[in-house]
Amino acid sequence: DDARLADEMISQNLKQPKTITVATYQALHSAINRLEGDAEVEDTDDVVENEHFDFKDVDIIALFKNASLGTLCLDECHHLRNEWWKSLETFRKSFADINVISLTATPPYEGEPALWERYVAMCGEIDEEITVPELVKEGSLCPNQDYVYFSFPTKEEEKQLDQFSTQKRAFLKKLSSDSMFCEAVRTSRALDGTISEDELLNEPKYLSATLIFLRHKGIEFPKHFQQLLGASLLPAFDLAWFEILLQGMLFDVPHWYDLSEEDCKELKHELKSLGLIDRKQVQLLRNKQLDQLLNQSLGKLNAVRDIFKAEYETLGSELRQLILTDFIRKDFEVHLGNPEVQYS
Repeated sequence: DDARLADEMISQNLKQPKTITVATYQALHSAINRLEGDAEVEDTDDVVENEHFDFKDVDIIALFKNASLGTLCLDECHHLRNEWWKSLETFRKSFADINVISLTATPPYEGEPALWERYVAMCGEIDEEITVPELVKEGSLCPNQDYVYFSFPTKEEEKQLDQFSTQKRAFLKKLSSDSMFCEAVRTSRALDGTISEDELLNEPKYLSATLIFLRHKGIEFPKHFQQLLGASLLPAFDLAWFEILLQGMLFDVPHWYDLSEEDCKELKHELKSLGLIDRKQVQLLRNKQLDQLLNQSLGKLNAVRDIFKAEYETLGSELRQLILTDFIRKDFEVHLGNPEVQYS
């Protein structure tokens, strides 16, 4: 029967390996170092238990070589303590042709580079990733686990966003057609031999932005500079490249461009008045003004309301819900606990 078959094939004792042997990292560490004694064992469910180890007379590597170990399956191994890592690495390196299967819900993407390198060296590059939409589709996403619910700006906020975008694009369209601006880019010192190739290659994005703008405007430039960048093709001129071009012209490499001090001040003033410069950073793609509007969007309240309704329809009077916010605007404090208040 199933119980008998499981008993024949599965072992939870490193000293008695079977077809499948299951053990804690602490047990493997003790076996590698031939330790004897009691220790607390932390599993992946945050449960701590006591376990007795006695490996003083056991050669665990020889034991598993005799058992023809072919596959090593690691669960949540990036959580390991440093000394456990060392033991696992010793064990892993003893089996040159072993297959390694690593499982984790939280790879150390945001850890120190050394941690990531160690993780990849042990587990290999990530081959397969289960995405949140797949979990939602399968109905296996626990309600208290990560779930992204998109909120949207209110209609009034959308009007402000559209107005900002329209004003920005109108100004940039006017600027890109301005003869003074085009001439400043066309006559850039980056293109007349004044700036050394070493300096150009130290700031390749500004040289790229200059060439991409000139090609966009149909203005000829020496092809040598495109070859210098190693670019057989130049990308389309878009907001990202416009941002780089203006950043270089106004702040980072202004000596590349023949723009008078008066014209430079005027251009900075116009960009600032539109909210496109903040702390000497040109911001065409996103900026502090838009970030603030979206961060404080009333659309988030609508999202909270929708989530509450969905949960209440399922749980009814059994619902116990906690909503955490990073702040509550002072003018809304008076409405806390008032079921009659309306938000728009």
